[in-house]
Amino acid sequence: MKLLPVACLCLLTLSADANGPGNVKVVGKEDDDVILPCSLSTKNNIEKMTFDWKKLEPRTEVFVYKAGKIYGEGEEGQSDQFIGRVFHFPEELKHGNASIIIKKAEIRDSGKYTCVFPDAQPEMSIELIVGSSPKPDVSTIDETDDWALLQCVVRGAFPKPEVEWRDRSGNKLPSDETAPLIDGKFYVTLNTTVYETGYYRCVSTQMTINHQIYSQTFMHIGVQPVLKFVTEGNDVILPCSLDTKENIESKQFVWRKDGQKEVFMYDTSSGQSEQFKGRVSHFPEELKRGNASIIIRETKVTDSGEYTCEFPGLQSERQKVHVHLGVAAGPEKQSGIPVWIFAIVCALLIGICVCVCVGVGVFAVKRSRITQHRNNGSPTAAPEGGATTSPGQGPSSETTVLNPTEQNT
Repeated sequence: MKLLPVACLCLLTLSADANGPGNVKVVGKEDDDVILPCSLSTKNNIEKMTFDWKKLEPRTEVFVYKAGKIYGEGEEGQSDQFIGRVFHFPEELKHGNASIIIKKAEIRDSGKYTCVFPDAQPEMSIELIVGSSPKPDVSTIDETDDWALLQCVVRGAFPKPEVEWRDRSGNKLPSDETAPLIDGKFYVTLNTTVYETGYYRCVSTQMTINHQIYSQTFMHIGVQPVLKFVTEGNDVILPCSLDTKENIESKQFVWRKDGQKEVFMYDTSSGQSEQFKGRVSHFPEELKRGNASIIIRETKVTDSGEYTCEFPGLQSERQKVHVHLGVAAGPEKQSGIPVWIFAIVCALLIGICVCVCVGVGVFAVKRSRITQHRNNGSPTAAPEGGATTSPGQGPSSETTVLNPTEQNT
């Protein structure tokens, strides 16, 4: 049976199997609440009756109801595993419903349960499977120009998953597996060696609970990617050409992002991803020279990733080009300030700096002239009576001239 990939386990009560209506399977996810169904076929009121829930292998007391008394409320003997986690539905008793709910289901809760009405119908058997389905973790643990050793780890799964490495065509790859059981969960490690460039997927399948999940990685083997970097909003050209430079006007070529999204298709009927519609085009005049390059206009950060250019009619890996595109956020998104405001602020700061520099220069020139004037020295005006005083002369150097009358005396 082919399983559909799903992201999580769902709480699900399956239909009764061929052994009769008293056998039911319930699947739940670890830490979720699960309901174990049990009802009288007559739908009679059971408020005054007794019903008992037990877990088999090993035999464990889960829940008991005796005419209104339950574990913790007049009845004793419940297993420590279920204390405070198991409840019934009081309002449903009048309809003959003896179902219980187990809160925060644990892996160890998995197993077979029985619901018994001692004085009524035969016991019901319910199988509970509490699953844990972690996503595989993939990594490259060794590589050369010719091969790469890939590792897939599934940590803490239950029931035990079937883990496989698959190539881009879905083919199962040979691998080495270890799967120790630790604390009731499986820890699976799967290694495989790959020799071709492409996408590789590690798939974890749990048939018992109808669950499948995967992780994938892209490997470059002997083909180094072309690196292209651009700022968001700008256009970028992703290069791709045939080695032979032959005319490809009548051939097909496809550009994909991350191995899945259709970026651009030439002469094919595939559907283009919504992310690239109206923004990607090729160069028609270059096709005659084997040039399958494309241009992505008004790039976005989400355009970052691994791009491949393939020619479906040519199987050689040499006719495939790998481009790694990195799109960096523009100044507006990096700073949170619109570009035009950023430009105005920068211009104002530059203007202020220029004004300060000019002011400092003028001040320095004036100060220099004043200092030079003082150092050269200028004679001061002579006092009345003809005496002169040179700069720097003190009182003792003053010369006094007497008038004639004072001299005769």
